[in-house]
Amino acid sequence: MKPINTPIIKRLDKTENKYYNFVISFEIFPIVKIKNIKFNIEKPIVLLNDKNIESIISNIKDEFSTWKEVERKSALNDLLKIEYSISKDIKNKNNTSQTAEIEVKEKNEIKYDGKIFFVKLYNYSKNEYNILDIENSLGDNDYKIRFNILNIRKKEKIQSNKEISKIIKCKSSEIKDIKEQITKNTNKQIEEITNNFLKNKVLEKLYEENKFVIPKSLLNHQKTQSETISEKDLEKKIVIEILIKEIIKKENIKIKKIDVQEKLDDLYKNNPILKSEKIKDKILNNIKNELLIENVTSFILNKSEITGKNISLENFLVKYKT
Repeated sequence: MKPINTPIIKRLDKTENKYYNFVISFEIFPIVKIKNIKFNIEKPIVLLNDKNIESIISNIKDEFSTWKEVERKSALNDLLKIEYSISKDIKNKNNTSQTAEIEVKEKNEIKYDGKIFFVKLYNYSKNEYNILDIENSLGDNDYKIRFNILNIRKKEKIQSNKEISKIIKCKSSEIKDIKEQITKNTNKQIEEITNNFLKNKVLEKLYEENKFVIPKSLLNHQKTQSETISEKDLEKKIVIEILIKEIIKKENIKIKKIDVQEKLDDLYKNNPILKSEKIKDKILNNIKNELLIENVTSFILNKSEITGKNISLENFLVKYKT
């Protein structure tokens, strides 16, 4: 037997032969039986098209755009730096003003004094004080805003293929090569997201079809180390960990040293600050655990029935990216 808590010992009354009887109570490690590891799993399939690539290029131009100061009235999508104060008595000189940068929308929200106010900020000139009636999220329209636009900036999207090629790490600035590189980068991202989804799906099904009751003492012990997680999620986490260990033992699943080293090299390449002998052992243990989980999920996926389902890139990113 494998006790998992400190035994509680209770002495009973003496028996006729003058010996004492004792009752020793303790919980044991759960007996784990893997019932099923063959699952039916739906795998998302994304086929990129020209419209997707054009959309990605447009997003890149927008994301990496710059702001240029302009001398005109404010317009939608401008970036304003404003100085403002909000009050029921806007003439009160004791009103404290604040400074903020705001991108102009049809109706902007401004947080002030624990409330949210709605105001239109387009079609105003720089360095002119304006006083407007405004309403807050509670429907109170007795407030006024006094504001002054300090500067107006217009978004300028990048246009040259040379700039785009630099961002996506493409050696050529030819549009054909840029599109090929974007397709390659996006397919790599799709593959990473899909693999992560499949891994999580396997662990979810592994739990649902093989779950068992966790002894209270084991749960309570883990609680002290994982205070931020709910009891339900903690119980699920423990069950999955025990099931994975059981599969590793039963199927003799191992990891290769070369795979561990590759993961370590990639980690150090992307995060040089982690390269320290003090935390190397901890990092190595994390990498080994990660690889073991990957090998277990791959083992289960090879035994499972995987069916593909076509999905657009937009829906894929919304549904599976997290």
